[in-house]
Amino acid sequence: MGFRHASRGRWPARLALVTAASLAGLVIGIGVGCSSTNKGVDTLGAGDDASNVFIPPETGGETFDATMMHAPEASTGADAEGGAGCGEAGDAGRICGTRCVDTQNDPANCGDCSVVCANMIPGTVCVLGHCQCPGDGGVQVCSNTCVDTSSDPSNCGFCGHNCQGNACMAGLCQPNQIAPTPPAGQVVNDIAIDGTNVYWTWTATSSALPALSNLAAMPFSAGGKGTPVTGMMPYYGDLRGITTDIQNVYFVDEYNGSVGYAQLTSTTFSPRYVVPAIDGGMSASQPWDIAVDGQNMYWVDNGDGTVNQAALPQGSGAAGPIKVLATQQAHPIAIAVDAQYVYWINHGTTQTGTGSVNRIAIGATCGNGCVLTLAASQNQPEDIAIDSTSVYWTSGSNSGSVSKVSTTGTQLTVLVQNLGAPSGIAVDTAMTLSDPNAERFVYWTNFNDNTVSKLSLTGTSKTPYPLASQPAMTPSAIAIDTKNVYWVNRANGTLWKVAK
Repeated sequence: MGFRHASRGRWPARLALVTAASLAGLVIGIGVGCSSTNKGVDTLGAGDDASNVFIPPETGGETFDATMMHAPEASTGADAEGGAGCGEAGDAGRICGTRCVDTQNDPANCGDCSVVCANMIPGTVCVLGHCQCPGDGGVQVCSNTCVDTSSDPSNCGFCGHNCQGNACMAGLCQPNQIAPTPPAGQVVNDIAIDGTNVYWTWTATSSALPALSNLAAMPFSAGGKGTPVTGMMPYYGDLRGITTDIQNVYFVDEYNGSVGYAQLTSTTFSPRYVVPAIDGGMSASQPWDIAVDGQNMYWVDNGDGTVNQAALPQGSGAAGPIKVLATQQAHPIAIAVDAQYVYWINHGTTQTGTGSVNRIAIGATCGNGCVLTLAASQNQPEDIAIDSTSVYWTSGSNSGSVSKVSTTGTQLTVLVQNLGAPSGIAVDTAMTLSDPNAERFVYWTNFNDNTVSKLSLTGTSKTPYPLASQPAMTPSAIAIDTKNVYWVNRANGTLWKVAK
């Protein structure tokens, strides 16, 4: 829904920690003899495993693995510099130059003679023969500096994770509200973004408000302090899906069965209709979601079970004739499009396995005979997103999941399961990455536990990463750009963003 195509550094490799217990077997290899070349930086706090000590190659050192059968050969107590008696059994001392020093905690001779922690990483201290950042495991080396990733807004949670001006608390960038809180009774249905504004649709559900549905916009520069530009629809409606291009904002109204658009150059939204509204909710149609490419608009109709296409309006002209691509679909509710195909999900019924993920060629004239089911027997799919190779969707029943399948219908994969009630979904594409080689993620909201999360698609970690948690806010529709994730909270009609 909306602009779902709409960097960050890669997840840093953790450097393993040497504990007092595990070092007992390593002292002969790293704590004795000025001629040793084991010089390195350990950036983790006490309590980690010593099985993989990393020593940067630029220091001239080596990587020592505690599982090796033999440690590097130790020197005797009589160092090449002279001075017998330093380094006797039970003594951590070693002769460096003319002094006997404790290489286990001397920051100027840490683990070996002349290993100066301050010269390697500013701010590090010597602990058990290794230079490490002070503090607990939240302090890491980022850009050759010790930083606390639990509170640093430029390295929040991991190195390079910039909170885009917001605070970092407990390793999570804090979200901020990007539009004013509306009067009670307004339910936000969908969200879309472009480079200038955020757009949303909402419906008034309280009898204390006019029985109207709204299309609204807010400049990003307002930062939640401005007044939304709104265009009241002149009838009782229920605006659902929304999307944009450089000229128009497009919407569907499931109550009155209409499909329309409004020019972005207008100071207010004056809607024009591809499918006219039928006042009073008497239409059998219930258009639910909409997508556009450079030539056409596409929408799914949950009421009559159709997938539709119409040419985009040119200038002040009207949109082209409607073409029905597919019929008899089982409650289609979300749609996406690429250069060749239209993709949609059928929500199905309350019965298990009646939902599906489907595609049809743009402009197809062969009806249901051209529909390819990419994933059958799905449990109530909720939303859809695509990239150049795969289709992604959320399923809100049977414990909830995020899944993907190739655009050809092979290699179906459940990415995350047991989520409760995931709702909106978005995925990184070339349009949402400032660096084409950056790590790509899939993002989703969870209606059940009130969270916004992401999962790496190209990195090594396959554990969901939490982006935001807001109790009792029920996040639903979602959109992304190169820096942020945007979503709506249906509980109170508010809009939010957080750094990716």
